[in-house]
Amino acid sequence: MGLLDYLFYFSEILAAVSGVVYIKYLKAKASRYFVFFLCVTVLVETFGMLSMSFDEWYFLDSYRDSRFISNNYWLYNFYYLFNYAVYALFFRTYLIDHKKRNYLGLLVLIYLVTSFINLMFSGVLFESYSSFNTIFGTFLILISVFLYFYEMLKSDKILKFYKNIEFYVATGALIFHLCTTPLFIYSKYFKEENDDFLSVYYFVLPLAIIFMYSCYTIGFIVCLKKNKYF
Repeated sequence: MGLLDYLFYFSEILAAVSGVVYIKYLKAKASRYFVFFLCVTVLVETFGMLSMSFDEWYFLDSYRDSRFISNNYWLYNFYYLFNYAVYALFFRTYLIDHKKRNYLGLLVLIYLVTSFINLMFSGVLFESYSSFNTIFGTFLILISVFLYFYEMLKSDKILKFYKNIEFYVATGALIFHLCTTPLFIYSKYFKEENDDFLSVYYFVLPLAIIFMYSCYTIGFIVCLKKNKYF
């Protein structure tokens, strides 16, 4: 693991801890669910990092040929399946227009059903990141963020946007998914002989993760300080 790997892992932990402190004072239901998801993310990343050293764990020798041990694509495929849905549902709670809320909820349901079927029957689960899930999920987040920004621009929220945690989540998530989606789509080139792809992957992905979770951490701190109950 390089310096960037440790930094992005630390940024995830810092965002989760900041979120826990934030919801201790503010009882917004959507924020509680989102912070819980951040904590789950830390657990997933911890397992993912540990899985890279499974070859050195002798008590796993008898399970070495298991698909669940030989790689962690299955873990992140399932994680990202719910990742996109969580973000969409998070922004859905901040939409005022009931029609937009219903349409977005239906879109999330369609995404979950079709993406789960894709993972189960396409053969991609243990081989690479699912391009179908990534593309569909990214569009789901883009739609959710744009709907949120559209309503914010039409309301008084625009005057105090920096006091709303959803603004920081929208900014971080939007930039992250726009930058990293191409990497996940072409994850089949994630092989030792593809040096150019690996160098881009290991440079862009950690920086994008650090940026996103730094946005969340800053948002939790700023919103907590700006809140009158702090």
